[in-house]
Amino acid sequence: MIPLHFFDCNASFGSRQFRHPGSFTEKETLLRKMGEFGIQKALVWHSLSKEYDPAEGNRILYQEIEENSQLLPVPALLPHYTGEFPSPDRVAEEMRAHHACAATMFPATHGFSLSEINCGPLFDMLEQYRIPLFLSLNECGIDGIGQLALSRPGLRLVLTNVTFRIDRNLYPLLSRCDNLWVETSGYKPFCGLTEICRDFGAERLLFGSGMPVSSCASAVALLTYAEIEEDEKQKIAFRNLEQLLSEGRL
Repeated sequence: MIPLHFFDCNASFGSRQFRHPGSFTEKETLLRKMGEFGIQKALVWHSLSKEYDPAEGNRILYQEIEENSQLLPVPALLPHYTGEFPSPDRVAEEMRAHHACAATMFPATHGFSLSEINCGPLFDMLEQYRIPLFLSLNECGIDGIGQLALSRPGLRLVLTNVTFRIDRNLYPLLSRCDNLWVETSGYKPFCGLTEICRDFGAERLLFGSGMPVSSCASAVALLTYAEIEEDEKQKIAFRNLEQLLSEGRL
C-alpha cells in the first residue's frame, strides 16, 4: 500500500455557538491534526462566516491564514442586493487579492434561496472565473443541488456533508451532471467509494475531512482502506482537487 498524502476540501475552524463533543475551534489544532494524518493542504472556511456574518467571517479568515501556505481560504458568499455583502465584481476582486480559489454558501442558515433571482449574478461570476462552489447537503437539499447543477452546467459544484443513504438520489445526478463532484467525509455506504469509482470514475470524488465536526481519522481510513486501485486513491486524495482548482481563471 502506497502511503497517501491528502488535500482536504472541507475543513473549518473558529468559535461555534454549539460545540460538538470531540471537536475543536483553534486553527493550531487543525494544523496539528493535518500533520498527524498526512493532510498537506486544506481548503478552509471560518465558522463565523456561517454562524455570524459572512463578510466579517471572511475578513477574519483572510487575516488568520494570510501567511500559512497549508490553508487556502474559502469565503462564504451572499447575494448583494440588501447591501450587507459586496457585489459579485467586488467579491472577485477580494478573492483574487487573497488568493482564494473556491467559495461556499450557506443558504439555509442565512435565509436565502439559490434561485436565479437571488444568486444569478454570483453564479455568473463563479462561472466566468471557473471557481468551484462548495454546498453542503443540509444547506441546499438534494433537489436544490440537482436543479442548480442542471440549470447551470457551467457552474462547478461540490456537494459536501452527504450521508450514507444518499445513493438513490446521488446516482441520477452523477449520471446527468458532469459539473458535480462529491466530498467524501460523510459518504459511508457499504463499498460506496468502490461503486462510485466503478460506475462514474474516481474523478468525481474529492477527499474531505469535515474537521472539526467530523472525524479526520474516519475520513482518512475510509479512503486508505477502500477496495479501489492505488491510482484512484491518489486521485481522490489530492489529484482531483488540484486539477479542479488549477482550472480557475481568477
